[in-house]
Amino acid sequence: MKKYIQEFRPQFIFLTLLLTIVAGLDVYGAVIISNVINAIVKRQLAVFYQQLILWILIWGLIIIIRYTLSIFETKFEQGIANKIRADILKAISNESYEKYNNSDSSRFVSWMNNDTQQIVDKGLTYLYTVIEAIALIVLSLITLWTYSIWIVLAALVLAAITLYLPRLLNKRLVQTSKILTEKNENFVQVASDLLGSFNMLFSFNSLSLMRKNINNESERLKDAYVAQAKVYGGIAALGFISNVISQIGLTGLAGLLAYNGVITIGAIFSISNLTSNIFNSVGNMPNYLSYIKSTEPIFAKFKKFILDNPPDKKKNQLSMNHPFLEMKNVTFHYPHTKRNILHDFSYNFEQNKNYLLDGDSGCGKSTILKLLAGFYPSYEGEILLKGHNLNEYSQEQLHQNIFYLDQHPQVIKGTVRDNLNLTSHYSDRELKQALSQVHLESNDEFLDAYIEKGGSSLSGGQLQRLALARAILRNFEIFLMDEGTTGVEEKTAIELEQLLLKDPTKTVIVVNHSEVEENRRLFDQVITIKK
Repeated sequence: MKKYIQEFRPQFIFLTLLLTIVAGLDVYGAVIISNVINAIVKRQLAVFYQQLILWILIWGLIIIIRYTLSIFETKFEQGIANKIRADILKAISNESYEKYNNSDSSRFVSWMNNDTQQIVDKGLTYLYTVIEAIALIVLSLITLWTYSIWIVLAALVLAAITLYLPRLLNKRLVQTSKILTEKNENFVQVASDLLGSFNMLFSFNSLSLMRKNINNESERLKDAYVAQAKVYGGIAALGFISNVISQIGLTGLAGLLAYNGVITIGAIFSISNLTSNIFNSVGNMPNYLSYIKSTEPIFAKFKKFILDNPPDKKKNQLSMNHPFLEMKNVTFHYPHTKRNILHDFSYNFEQNKNYLLDGDSGCGKSTILKLLAGFYPSYEGEILLKGHNLNEYSQEQLHQNIFYLDQHPQVIKGTVRDNLNLTSHYSDRELKQALSQVHLESNDEFLDAYIEKGGSSLSGGQLQRLALARAILRNFEIFLMDEGTTGVEEKTAIELEQLLLKDPTKTVIVVNHSEVEENRRLFDQVITIKK
């Protein structure tokens, strides 16, 4: 948390100043109580009314500052929350294709929603409370000093005891907090998976499986919250017991001092309020700190993930050497499996030529495309692009040269224009030209058409053609197509493939189980892959 507070230091200093002012006004209000009581005892009516008016003004000022605080606190919290999310997203962007697709990405949703909200609710919110409580304790002790040194010394001893007792449960708190964040992740993962399979479960009359598994995860999440609540309850109980004993003891001491004439009768009320400020703050302090401490496992998890995914710094300029694209003795198996999909595979793909990968299902054709695209760097052997090992290139460099189109292209929620531009910007003329080339509508109405989540508002063929238009706009040097015209009617599929195969500036490598003879003649080489 310290890292993020430092990044928002001016705002934090301003908030601390306002919280300290509120604490000071609260303490001054306790002093006014003494003045009001003493004025009554001495029958000084003018002083009595004067102090009452001053008391009202102080509370009015506190209300104004509290209102200002509520606004600035929210801005500060959400600023930090957004920075945390930005750091996570940056680390996700740095993660390799292999690592990302080898884990459940739904956990990131839990991190950016549940965990980040817990940081706001339990970390930052209680940090403000701790700051104000510390200011209240210090200013109250200073004020008590003006009444009696004995009150201050007794308060310090009792405060130390009150602070120490709840620390006995700190270790248990860290454990329950870690378990809670894990259960939150599990719940999001299970719920996302099953809700995403709704149509299949619906078709097989198996929606009861969705209800059962999500309800089971809900129970586990509830148990984790209850376990943490028990620890919080124990910390609060210890603080409360010590708080009550301390306040009663100090009020009794103040009464004895007043009886002996050391302090005034009015001072008893001020001392009672000031010690209440101190011990309410001290008694609750372990609870406040435990809430803040409960965010430590979350920050530790985020820090590890960010450190494990540093920016790709491979920006070196790689000159063109021959061969153009070559696989040399490549052996590969997918993570968590032992069976080799490819074994000692070699081939030299020449620049600006077309290749068709043929062979039985499961022989590794799609895997070859994914390796050439740089998705899986953990292979044995060598893959060379322009004479340099593929792993010497940054992902950014690879994606400037290579386009991979699989059977299930992805889209984002937004217009067709948004999906074509992504982070680039093309003129409407360029967009329409690309759409026309892939046999999609090339007009403003289609460009402004909204695409729903997962592309549900488009047919499978339209999605394939939209993805191809996106690639044509960017003029990639190498096209890797894995059943890239699936779902497109045959005549259009032939024309789309010819659009690439007849381009003399492209190197095209295609996997297609049903390649028509008309296009088959356009390939320079048909490579038969065997299991």
